[in-house]
Amino acid sequence: MTASYARFEQSRMEADERFQSIVLVVDDSEFDRRVFARVLDEELYDLMFSNSCIEAMSILETTCPDLILLDMDMPQIDGLETLRRLKANLRFASIPVMMVTGHSERNVVVHCLQAGAIDFTVKPLDRESFLIKVARILNA
Repeated sequence: MTASYARFEQSRMEADERFQSIVLVVDDSEFDRRVFARVLDEELYDLMFSNSCIEAMSILETTCPDLILLDMDMPQIDGLETLRRLKANLRFASIPVMMVTGHSERNVVVHCLQAGAIDFTVKPLDRESFLIKVARILNA
């Protein structure tokens, strides 16, 4: 390998690190946040965590994630109401939101998609299908 090619590869790897996708995980369960961290950290995403929807809205004042993973059952403001607020705000409306919840009832899925969720997945996570969905959203 030539010295110039080695420098090119090094600069490409550094650029890749600088342009990692930012994923905001909004879930009040510490266990679930650890699961997300374990699954997504292997994919080299830049992860941020929030344990409430109010905290997540505060984070969004200074950071624009490439994807929000949002749980339904949250204290104070639930995930569906938070999704509606995000999509009603022009600053946040274009951020893709995937609902990640233990609820699999058809009406819950329909309400989330109607409110603007880009996708929906049920806990416990099926690792492979979850990662495929996340990659599809981030590479769209």
